[in-house]
Amino acid sequence: VLRFALVQYSGSWDVYPAIQNSVQAAVRDNTGIAVDFASHVVKLDDPRLLNFPLAFMTGHYDFQFSPAEKANLATYLRRGGMLIASSLAVGISGWMLLIRDRRPASTHQHADATEGS
Repeated sequence: VLRFALVQYSGSWDVYPAIQNSVQAAVRDNTGIAVDFASHVVKLDDPRLLNFPLAFMTGHYDFQFSPAEKANLATYLRRGGMLIASSLAVGISGWMLLIRDRRPASTHQHADATEGS
């Protein structure tokens, strides 16, 4: 049975729970894999995050991760976890940093050079 994590963070984190159900149904319908549709809410700094192959992060507004959340998320992604993140509002600077912080350093330099143009 495939279980998915719903990421909880400070701020408006559970604004579009239907995205999780849509992806879960698509996995079940297209692969035949049994899917657990229960919500498994996990904070980013919780070691249990590492037990889920896929995590959903939806929300509104800007946010910031604590050092512990950043470290655990980095470990999760390095170990092969997949994060689906969806911003539903105008304030997206935290969302852009989430993406930016996961890129290799060489792409940071290129992005920094082009952002001022």
